[in-house]
Amino acid sequence: MLLYCKDPFVGLPLFDTRSELDVRRFYPSQELIDFCRDFPKSRGWEEELKREIGRRFDSIGVFEGEREARRRVEEELRSSKEKIEERLNVSVDTFSWPFGHYSDFSREIAKKIYRFVFTTKKGFVDRAEIDEIPRVSLGKDIFTVLGRVIAFSTGVGFSIYERFKKEKVL
Repeated sequence: MLLYCKDPFVGLPLFDTRSELDVRRFYPSQELIDFCRDFPKSRGWEEELKREIGRRFDSIGVFEGEREARRRVEEELRSSKEKIEERLNVSVDTFSWPFGHYSDFSREIAKKIYRFVFTTKKGFVDRAEIDEIPRVSLGKDIFTVLGRVIAFSTGVGFSIYERFKKEKVL
């Protein structure tokens, strides 16, 4: 989930988060924000705050609706593309997911905006999947780079990789 709070402060609960292009935003209730802001911050306050939230609150906020999330993701993808094209005077037709995080609905939106969309999945590129193109980190030394170029640039290399990947050869 993505916690959305205009003015973060000490005591605001932290939640596991992912890229904004992957999940719907979570809006904490004003009651929760006020409670956390006013909670006394003395020794061991973090655990006590968690207990008190669990004890006092039936609901701590709401998630944005799917329609709102779709609109937000589409606006972000379109506006970032336009800004890059305008500032660099280039045409942008490729996109890579931040941290590799995306959802079915964000993938669907990106397909309408970009010609090629890259993931962090390892694999061999199949022309039928240009909206979910796998990629590979090249590595830090020349031998790793050469091994990965050979393994991922040909069908034969990739079939060898597939056979040995459990042993982490590459």
